[in-house]
Amino acid sequence: MDEDEIKVMIDNLINNAVKYNSDKKIFISLEKVDENAVLCVKNGINCDVSDIDKIWDPFYVLEKSRSKELSGSGLGLSIVSEIANKYGFEKNVQVIGKCIKFKIVFKKNNNNPHL
Repeated sequence: MDEDEIKVMIDNLINNAVKYNSDKKIFISLEKVDENAVLCVKNGINCDVSDIDKIWDPFYVLEKSRSKELSGSGLGLSIVSEIANKYGFEKNVQVIGKCIKFKIVFKKNNNNPHL
C-alpha cells in the first residue's frame, strides 16, 4: 500500500468537505469496526442531490451553481474512488437530511497487513 496515495485520498475527502460545506461544520471520525478501519467525513450541503450516484465520476460537480474557481474541476472524489478501488476499500456516500457523509472502509486482508 502506498502511504502517499492514502494521504491523497484522505486529503481529497477533507478538502471536498471544506469546499462544499454549507454550515461551517465538518465531522471526521476514524474507528475500528471488526478488523477494519472506518473513516467517515460528514458536512452540511444545500444543493440538489438527486444524482448523488454520479459523485465518484470524473469531472462531476454536485453543486452546479458554483464557479470552477470555487468548486474545482470535479476530480477530487474520482481520485478518492480510484484509490479506494485500487486497494479494495469500500467507499460509500450517503445523504442524511442536509448533510452528506462519505465513508471509506479500509478492509484488512493479506494485501493490506498494516491495517
